[in-house]
Amino acid sequence: MVVYGTLAHENLLLRHIEAVADAGTVLEGNTGLADAIGLTSSEQVQKLFSKLVIAKRIKVQIISNRRVVTVLETGKRTGKPVVPKSKNHVPRDRSERPPAQVKEEAAPVIQTRDPCIACGVPYHRHDRLGCKRWRVL
Repeated sequence: MVVYGTLAHENLLLRHIEAVADAGTVLEGNTGLADAIGLTSSEQVQKLFSKLVIAKRIKVQIISNRRVVTVLETGKRTGKPVVPKSKNHVPRDRSERPPAQVKEEAAPVIQTRDPCIACGVPYHRHDRLGCKRWRVL
């Protein structure tokens, strides 16, 4: 049984991250990292990442659902992932966009389960003429 979260596993993960940073490649996902350092699940890798961040040994930046990790001792970074653009991507000039329209507040909607303001009985229990308390007979 492999006990994760030990200092040895943290050091293995940190050494693997440094090797990836030296090569300048993109860091693989949790499953690939778990296989590389000998852990059984990707959740263990996520917990090790959290421990390394809390210990201020690494800094993590998320780009397109991928991590870019900076090792704070050496300042080396893993490679940035390539973010694919769609074929029809046209950059927009956002400076000419009109300001956002402010929507007016809508009137509150009375639902049938809400209690009547006058008698406290839910509206769905009133008869078709409304509240008996305020009706003149």
